[in-house]
Amino acid sequence: MTAHAERDRWSGFFGWDFWAKGRDSLADIRACLDTLQKLDICKARLPFALQFKILGSAAYRVDHDDCTWILSLNVDKTFIRAGMGKDFTVTLGIEAHF
Repeated sequence: MTAHAERDRWSGFFGWDFWAKGRDSLADIRACLDTLQKLDICKARLPFALQFKILGSAAYRVDHDDCTWILSLNVDKTFIRAGMGKDFTVTLGIEAHF
């Protein structure tokens, strides 16, 4: 779910995303003995996985006669998680529309 806003050359959005998945199963693992000894089977058999993250973006548009440039900053952060790692992502976007 997101909320989007635009004003003059600026635009942006703010929202959230929720993801959930049921239990995975392990079967027929083929690996060398050293690798098998390093596996943490308890962590691999969590009953479910879920993630809740907040995301947002701000963008600035530059119009020219022959093209439009859009510069954007995008951010997302995981706040609630189970069965997976936590993450934080920042990206810079540069677009050219001809």
